[in-house]
Amino acid sequence: MPSKKRTQFQRASVPSSVEVNPSSILSAPWHSSWVYDWPGVDIHLDKRCQNHHFFARHALRENQQQSFLPRLHTINNPRKQYKDLIYILLNMRWVPFTMILVGVYFGMCSVFALFLKSCGDYDSFQNNFDLSFQTMATIGFGVLYPKSRCANYVIIAQAIVSMLLLAALSGMVFAKFAKPKAKMAFSSVCCVQPYGKDKLALVFRVANATRSSDVTRDVIMDASFSLHLMRIEKSVSADKLVMRQYPLTLLQSNYITFRMAMALVHVIDVDSPLHGLTQDTLLQSEMIFQVSMTGVDSTLQDTVIERRLYTVEMIRWGEKFAEMLDFDEQTSVVSVDFATLSSTVSAPIAPAARSFRHKENTLAHTTRVRAQPSESELLVSSPTPKMSWASSQRRILQRMQSPGIQSADMEPLFEPLLQPSIGIQRLRNIRRASQDIDMVPQQLVRLRQQLAGTESLTTSDDVDNDNDDFYEQEEDKVLISSVNSRHSVEITNTPRFVRVHSKNVPMSYSFMSFYYTALHMKWPRILIMIVGSSLLVNTIFAALLYANYADGIVASEAVTNGSHPFEVAFYLSLHAWGTIGYGSVAPNPDNTLSNIWVAIESILSVIFVTIFTGIAWSKFARPRAHIHFSQNIVLSTYNGHKCLLLRAANTRHHGDIRESNFRMGVILSNSKTGLRQMQDVPLVNPQWPSILLPVTLVHIIDENSPFHQFQTPEDFSAHRVSVITLFTGLDSTFAENVYARKTYFWDDFVMSKHFENTVDFTPDHVTVDYNKFDSLVDDDIPFHLQV
Repeated sequence: MPSKKRTQFQRASVPSSVEVNPSSILSAPWHSSWVYDWPGVDIHLDKRCQNHHFFARHALRENQQQSFLPRLHTINNPRKQYKDLIYILLNMRWVPFTMILVGVYFGMCSVFALFLKSCGDYDSFQNNFDLSFQTMATIGFGVLYPKSRCANYVIIAQAIVSMLLLAALSGMVFAKFAKPKAKMAFSSVCCVQPYGKDKLALVFRVANATRSSDVTRDVIMDASFSLHLMRIEKSVSADKLVMRQYPLTLLQSNYITFRMAMALVHVIDVDSPLHGLTQDTLLQSEMIFQVSMTGVDSTLQDTVIERRLYTVEMIRWGEKFAEMLDFDEQTSVVSVDFATLSSTVSAPIAPAARSFRHKENTLAHTTRVRAQPSESELLVSSPTPKMSWASSQRRILQRMQSPGIQSADMEPLFEPLLQPSIGIQRLRNIRRASQDIDMVPQQLVRLRQQLAGTESLTTSDDVDNDNDDFYEQEEDKVLISSVNSRHSVEITNTPRFVRVHSKNVPMSYSFMSFYYTALHMKWPRILIMIVGSSLLVNTIFAALLYANYADGIVASEAVTNGSHPFEVAFYLSLHAWGTIGYGSVAPNPDNTLSNIWVAIESILSVIFVTIFTGIAWSKFARPRAHIHFSQNIVLSTYNGHKCLLLRAANTRHHGDIRESNFRMGVILSNSKTGLRQMQDVPLVNPQWPSILLPVTLVHIIDENSPFHQFQTPEDFSAHRVSVITLFTGLDSTFAENVYARKTYFWDDFVMSKHFENTVDFTPDHVTVDYNKFDSLVDDDIPFHLQV
C-alpha cells in the first residue's frame, strides 16, 4: 500500500486546445539522425486546419480511433474499397454484424419472391415470399410449391443460391467466432517518474483482463512488448518539419507467461530520444507513443495482438501508478482491482535531479564514449532481422543498473522490472556449436555470475563503455562472417522465367491439391465452379431418373403440365440436391432404383455443401498482406550516402499490419564458379511500427555492400542481378502472420533518380497519392559521379 508520508502531486493541466506553432516544435537533437526519418512524407502546417495537432489526439483520448494518424485519404489506390468488405464485417460488433446478415438473407428471399410473383403461380406477395423463404431455408412443407415451368426454374436458381449463401454466411460467422482477441487492459495514462537519483523513467501499465479465478488459465504465453515513438521534429540539415519514428528500449520486453499486471519501463537516459525532456518541452512536443503486445493465448493456442496509443495529454509528469494488487497470504488470493489500473499517486521529480541531468547532458559529449554515435554507427545498429543470428537485437545483454538507482516507491510487482532479466539470454555473438567457434569467455563468466547472483550490479559507465566496445568488435566480426558464409546459398544459374512446369512429381494429386488451388482462385471463378459443378451433377442424376421416369417418379398434375419429363426429373434432382422436398415431385416409394439415386444424390449434396463451406471459411479467414511494392528499385544519393531505395505500402483501406518487418536479399552470378549466390543485405530501418503510410527501404552502398561494384545499368545486366524483398507482419484482424514478396530483376534497376514524396501530412488529414508512388525524380548529381 502507498506510504502515508506520500503527498498527492498536483497534475499539470494540459489544455487540449493548444495550437501548434512551428517555432515551438523542437529541433532534432544529435541522436535524431536521418536514419529514423519516415521518407516520402511532406509535413505541412496550415493555419486553416481545424485541428490543432498532427496526431489524432482527441479521438485517441476518447478511445475512438486505433490509428495515430488523422483522417486518411488515398488517391488512385490500386486496391478497390469493396475488396475490404470482409475486414469491415469481421471487425464489426456482433449486433450490427447480425443485423446485416439477417438483412442480406431476407433481402434475397424478397428478390426471389418478386420473381415468383411474376411467374403467376400465386397472386399474393405473402404466398410467394413464404415459398421463397421455405426454399431458401430448404424446408419445403408442401402446402406451397412451384407449379409452372417458370416457377420451377426460379426455384432451381434459388436452390443453388441458397447453398452458396448459407455456406458463405456460415463460413463468415465461424471466422468471426474463431478470430482471437487479446484480453488486455492498458492504462489510459502513462507516467514520467524518478528513476534513481539522476534519471527519469517512462512507465506504462498493462494487465491481463481475464475473469478466470484460476491462475493457470487464460495465460498469455511468450508475451512480447514493443514501444515506438512517432514525433514531428525540425530537421537539422534543412529548416523543415520531418516525421521520425524511434524504437524505444524497454527494461524487460519479453515474458514467458503473463497473468496479472506488469509495468513497462523505458529509462530516459542519454541514449533515449526523450533525453532532456522537461514538463515544458513535453507540452510543446508533437509526438505519440505506440505500445504493442504479441503473445500466445493459452486457451486457444492462437497468436493474439494488441496495441495502445498514448498522446502527450495522456502523460502524467511527476506521478507514478498506484498499487492495484492486494496479496492475501491467509487465503492465497491475489486481488486485482482494474478500477485502479490508471490510478496514479505523486512521485515528485526533485529539482536537484533535473539540474544534475542537464549537467550530465553538457558533459556527456566529452566524458561518454557512446554519447554521440556517428551516422555509420547508427546504420550498423539497425541491421536487417535474420541477417545474422545475433543481429536482431543490438544489445541483448542490457546494461546492468545500480541498486542505488532503484525506485524504492514502486509497488513490489514492479521492482524486478527495474533491472534486466537474466532468466533467458542468448550469448552475444556466439555462433552455434556446429560452427566450431568457441564462446567468448567474458560472456560465460558474466552469465554464470548473474545466474549465481554473485555479480555486482554497481557497474560504472566506464566499464559499460568498455564492454560495449568489446561486444561491438565481436559483433562486427560475426556480422561480416555471417554475410559471407551462413547466408550464402548456392543455387543453379537459371534465366529469368516466370512460370514453372513440373514433370514426374512424386506426390499424387489429392484433395489437398484441390484445396490449395481453390484458395488461390478468385471468388468469381469459385462461384462459377460451384454453380457449374452443381448443374452438372444434377443433370447426371436427372438423366438417371429420366431413364426410369414411367415407374420411378411421382409428380402432381400441376408440375407435369407444360414441362417435359426430363424437366420433371431435373426438378426432382434439384429438390433432392437442395434438401427441399416439397412433395409435388418425388421418387416412387415402390421403385427401389429411383430411391437409391435420390439417396446417393442427397449424400453428395451434404458433402458438397460441407466442402464449399470449408473453402468459404478458409477464404474468409485467410489473411493477406496486400502489400504494394514499387515497380523499380532505385540507386540514388540519400543524405550524402549512396543508397539503394525501394517503396512498399499497405493498400488496404481498413485494418493495419503490425510488427512490420522487411528483409532484402540479392542474387548474383559468381564469376569464378559460374553459380548464382544469394545473401542478405542490411537495411537502415527494417522494422516499422505501422505500415498505414508508405515506407521507403534504404540500403547503404558502402565498400561492404554487394552493390558497390556496379556503376552502370550494364553492370547489373552482365551479372544478372536480382533482388528479393520479403515482408512479414501480423494482421490486426486475424492476428496471424502475413507475408508478401517482390522480385526485382536486372532491368528493374534505375540509377540517378529518387522517389517523389507521395504522402501529404497535415493536422486535418493525411493524403496518400498513389499516382506518385512509382514517380521518379532526377538526382542533382548522377549516381556514378558521387564519391
